[in-house]
Amino acid sequence: MRIPLLIRWPGTLQAGSEVNEIVLNLDMFPSVLGLLKLKPPAEARHTGQDFTPLLFGTRDSHWRAEIFGQYDLHNVGLAYMRMLRTNDWKLVRFYHANEMDELYDLRNDPGELTNLYKNPRHCEVRAQLQQRLDERMKALGDPILRKNR
Repeated sequence: MRIPLLIRWPGTLQAGSEVNEIVLNLDMFPSVLGLLKLKPPAEARHTGQDFTPLLFGTRDSHWRAEIFGQYDLHNVGLAYMRMLRTNDWKLVRFYHANEMDELYDLRNDPGELTNLYKNPRHCEVRAQLQQRLDERMKALGDPILRKNR
């Protein structure tokens, strides 16, 4: 869930600049239109956000602070994974699989090498992230919630 995005635009964007806000693949369509200063077609349906202002150093106080991810595997095995990622933390829950949940401190461990899920010093942040993950799952009507009851 951490894919680098590189944009090169000599004479327009400053070389070596970085944007630390979370952007998604869904943001590409509105952002390309934004870069071209075009409005989306009236019939276009998209849920992404135009990240063009971020490229030019304008920080949006309403920009997303977290993302939700879902992956269900039904081929060789079964996996029901849900993820909530912020700039600082990543929580991954493996529903119906014991002892596989993950929690990473992305500021201090960007390579996600140390799983802090069972570390008692991080139980408060884990609980906060779990609450936000549950809220996202409820808002989406995630069927995994019905299976866990």
